[in-house]
Amino acid sequence: MDGEWQMGHLNAEDYTKKALEAAKLMRLTSPDIKLIAAGSSNYRPHADPDYWNRTTINNLKDVVDYIALHMYVGNPDNNYYNFLSTPLVMEQRTDIVRGMIKEAMQKADRGTRPPMYIAWDEYNVWYRARTDETMQGTRALEEKYNLEDALVIGGFLNVFIRNADIIKMANMAQLGKCYCSRLR
Repeated sequence: MDGEWQMGHLNAEDYTKKALEAAKLMRLTSPDIKLIAAGSSNYRPHADPDYWNRTTINNLKDVVDYIALHMYVGNPDNNYYNFLSTPLVMEQRTDIVRGMIKEAMQKADRGTRPPMYIAWDEYNVWYRARTDETMQGTRALEEKYNLEDALVIGGFLNVFIRNADIIKMANMAQLGKCYCSRLR
């Protein structure tokens, strides 16, 4: 919701107003439902992902169970060391959002429900299939993975384990979606 490329893009304030109203209706229909708010996926230079996440967490702290975070990485510059350090970026983003949640939960009215958690509900290596030459035909989204990609994903998995107290969900993108992938 926070990126201009997304259909229905809104600013953080308008998004949380809509999400709050939807959450009220969903809880009335199904009181035990688990609700996930859209965290920021926009880390482009002009974006302010921390503002989006803080606004979302603060405005939805009483009703939402998870904040969803996304991270797609790649190595288009063929810089092995930089690429293998991307799990550190995921860990940093996790720590920042953890702090925001901790601060918001001190003022939250959640009844007996547990605190808000993080759902890394989209993560993966994904960059080769998004070049102009390959964005056509039946294999337009197919990503061919190699060992360094697997090492990065292993690093992500370690981030999830180290932060299992706050990360309660993690879904590898392109695995459960329609995107094709294969290990080379």
